Amino acid sequence: MRQALEPAAVDTALRRLPIDGWTGGWFGRRDRALLVLAAAGIPYRQLARLHVADVSVDGDGCVVATPSVSHVMPVGDDPATCGPCALVRWLRVLDLDATRSTRVLIAALQRRPAVDAASVHVCSQTLAVDPRTAQLPLLPPIDQHGWTPLDRPAPLSRQSLSQLARTAAAGQVTAHKAVAALIQDPSPAEPTTTAAAAVPPLTYDAHRWRRGVDQRIAARSALADLGDTLQHIDARIAELETRTKALLADQDAR
Repeated sequence: MRQALEPAAVDTALRRLPIDGWTGGWFGRRDRALLVLAAAGIPYRQLARLHVADVSVDGDGCVVATPSVSHVMPVGDDPATCGPCALVRWLRVLDLDATRSTRVLIAALQRRPAVDAASVHVCSQTLAVDPRTAQLPLLPPIDQHGWTPLDRPAPLSRQSLSQLARTAAAGQVTAHKAVAALIQDPSPAEPTTTAAAAVPPLTYDAHRWRRGVDQRIAARSALADLGDTLQHIDARIAELETRTKALLADQDAR
């Protein structure tokens, strides 16, 4: 039988997980959404099957439709731990990732104020996302560089979701690398408009959309080995730092 997450631990984790920065805010928003869904008692096997279209936000809370039952999540008293707010913040950036460039996504995650009791309830308005976003898995995997497999949509597995939720609830928040913004973001605060109003509707036809996806797949294929190369570089830097410290310590000992 599934062991429920401790409400106090979930609240603490929601206050610690970031909503801003690349890539911390990107991971943080997804994991905040996962935590509120898991805390609502939705089984991980059902979370793994959810799509964006299964979540609706109307200003009075949100409804998560699963094959067995619809889960109603009311607005919380504190914006920092409000379940619908956590979902809205995640859906907004997931919509950007699916329909706009990575540069726009990164800019949207920069310089957002921390969420606390004085923050605005971003779930207070109806949320609308692009129809293409609606068909995506609600909780996709994200690699260490922030990439999501949106060209070949695949959700996180039940086991991965369970592990992520329990790790976050236990206070083991991963410190993801911070990367500087690629473009300047003139917006100083979290937008309060809906995703549909904040992001102008796209007019690309199906052929141009398919061409863009094909180009994205080709680019990822060409860079498939980049992650391994970067890991090797990081490992080599760490090795050289260790050797340098050892040499300096040996020199001081003399």
